[in-house]
Amino acid sequence: MVWVNSAMESNLELTFNICPEPTEEQVVHIASRCGQPKEDVMAWFIARRVLEGNTHAGMKMEVYTRLEPPHQIMWASDDWLNFCGFNRTEVSGQTLRVLQGPETSMDVIAAIMDAVRRKETIQATLLNYTKHSVPFYHTISIEPLVNADGQPALYKVASSDVMSSRDVVAWQQVAAGGLPDQWQLAATYGAGMLPAVGFPATSQPAAEAEQIA
Repeated sequence: MVWVNSAMESNLELTFNICPEPTEEQVVHIASRCGQPKEDVMAWFIARRVLEGNTHAGMKMEVYTRLEPPHQIMWASDDWLNFCGFNRTEVSGQTLRVLQGPETSMDVIAAIMDAVRRKETIQATLLNYTKHSVPFYHTISIEPLVNADGQPALYKVASSDVMSSRDVVAWQQVAAGGLPDQWQLAATYGAGMLPAVGFPATSQPAAEAEQIA
């Protein structure tokens, strides 16, 4: 696998946010500035793209949000961050609108928000997008969690049956031999085997905290 130091990883992550799929010429330039072989830099970008929007067995896609509007994100699981392409700083204080895109159904969103306003549990299938516009379908389940007094305190938002275009692309690349050898196994068996580049460690939310979807 390709391992880089933290400073170089930060630089590559910043570059990825601007240009997630660099050309060969751009890779040569990036590699020159980093002092790394271009093959290693290309492998890092491929791995980073496969990581975002790629599912793996046992992934835990969960977000906790505040109870009251605008339902800001309080905490997100590592799998959610990795899949959606965000780090904790980026989603802090944001809402799940960060996942909406041109084909996201506003009718489904309206139905979800209607249930949220009534503090009811709801499940719906929705088309959303990762940070870098990878579309994905998922079944989203939203339920209010109660505090010690039995009162709703926050929302738990969980995703299941997740399928993105990145899954399809990853399998096609593997089948065509389009990924570097060191990434073949990881891409075949899922992003869980890839290094979680650029994402800080997580902590569970406090039981008393508030949240939504």
